[in-house]
Amino acid sequence: DRWELSCRRQAEALKIKFKSIRLVEQSRSKPSESIARENRYQWFSKVSRPNAILLTAHHANDQFETFLFRLLRGASVLGLGGMREIQLLYGMRVIRPMLKVTRDEIYAYAENHNVNYLQDSSNDNNAYDRNYIRNQVIPSIERRWPHTQSVVLRTSQGFREIQNILDETASQDLEFCGHVDHSCRLKIDGSVGKARFLCLSTDRQSNLLRYWFRIKGFHVATEKALQEFLRQVRVGAAGSRLVLRHEKYSALARVNKEGIFIVPGGIDEFCRDLKVWDWPREEVVVTESNLEIRSVQVIGKGVSIEALGNYSLELRWKRGNIRVRPAHANHRTRSLRVLLQEMRIPSWERARIPMVYARDQFVCMPGVVTEAKFAATENQPGVDFLLRDLSGFQVSGEF
Repeated sequence: DRWELSCRRQAEALKIKFKSIRLVEQSRSKPSESIARENRYQWFSKVSRPNAILLTAHHANDQFETFLFRLLRGASVLGLGGMREIQLLYGMRVIRPMLKVTRDEIYAYAENHNVNYLQDSSNDNNAYDRNYIRNQVIPSIERRWPHTQSVVLRTSQGFREIQNILDETASQDLEFCGHVDHSCRLKIDGSVGKARFLCLSTDRQSNLLRYWFRIKGFHVATEKALQEFLRQVRVGAAGSRLVLRHEKYSALARVNKEGIFIVPGGIDEFCRDLKVWDWPREEVVVTESNLEIRSVQVIGKGVSIEALGNYSLELRWKRGNIRVRPAHANHRTRSLRVLLQEMRIPSWERARIPMVYARDQFVCMPGVVTEAKFAATENQPGVDFLLRDLSGFQVSGEF
């Protein structure tokens, strides 16, 4: 179209490499601006180099529209601060150098310097909420209050300053709470100590979690969901979870007695069927739990190869009343359920990690405990069963 052709010619004149794509949205009764925007940024991220800088032409009038749009949707202080001049988004640094320049100033510059430009015809479509605000709401407001835009921009700046203070407070609270010295065997993306977290006021608890999730790249679907999760944390409800959204993968906030954890989401925690494993000729991938299990031969540790014999192994998840005599301990028979609790293995990991059986007998829970009668003795050939978490989950740091 004319818009793409104009951009291509400008790029060629400046000897800049040009790429374009037509992102077609699925038909909807009402166009989705947020989905279209997300699709654009995802494409920019895909075709950009790592740590790329993306410059956008957002201007002061766009900032005014953004404030009204978010205000009408019940945005928080963070949202009412409007667009940031510099923002990390989809792995890119997005810079908006024209946020303090008005649309009229841009038109005047183009006229004075004989710059050819096009009007985006899609801006006239009032089916989009932003266009309706731009074409119908703002002109009506400015006829009554001509200086509204400058007032709103000052107000938006005030919200950004308030958000900066909230972030500083949350950062200090995060340091105060500390992370959990946990016993997790699978991936987590940080933790917050629960004891000190509960010492904070309810408002600071909410602020800390919003900040923590945001710096990790997550967001919560609704404020109602966050507050219900916090209520469950305060009353110590078992199995509390909060769905977190991320641009690349799903995650959950989970709670136990020690703290709040960010763990992979989108996993069917309970694999209900047993799986036969023809080891050591193959690795086994448990799709439901998003785990890979493989065997590595060792000497003097792990599971005795002789004790296993040439039998196929079974992977099971239904525990029931299983009793185990742990190797390299006092060899006292214990309940597996109690043992896992004493080892501080979180409930969500207990549900994912399988038990290995041979000839209908418990052999081990990989990475956790081995039954004594199947344990390799000193200098005896053994095998270690190693777990690998296949969730597309990126661990970004201590907190």
